[in-house]
Amino acid sequence: KRSVGIELGRLVRGLQTQKLVEELLRHLERGYLPPLKTARYLHALGEVGDERVTPFLLSKLSDGRRLPPGNYVTWNGLYDPAQQYYVSDEAALALAKLTGKDFKYELGRSPIVNQRAINSAREWWRNEQIKKQERQRP
Repeated sequence: KRSVGIELGRLVRGLQTQKLVEELLRHLERGYLPPLKTARYLHALGEVGDERVTPFLLSKLSDGRRLPPGNYVTWNGLYDPAQQYYVSDEAALALAKLTGKDFKYELGRSPIVNQRAINSAREWWRNEQIKKQERQRP
């Protein structure tokens, strides 16, 4: 009944990450996962750093579920009952790790408050897709 924590940042260095990314995405897309597990998977996707997950992370920026209280590590260190932790915070951190961009997302604030940052991230992705299409044209 105890959970095991794995430091994925160290685990995936120099390894084939494709299968890990596919497995994490399969679990996330398959159905409803509790907020803490979803947040941990999103954080892992940012550590793995595969570009295919960007659209999924963008969709999770609006996930306003709060992480449950407990004794675990969050983006701010150990869980602090005085703070608010959201699934969207982990999506924002994973997206920042993946893209290297700062969309001015305020951690610990709800997605409604962060709507400007979410819109900025989505607009950046649309522009990246347009650039990619233009490069592929002969």
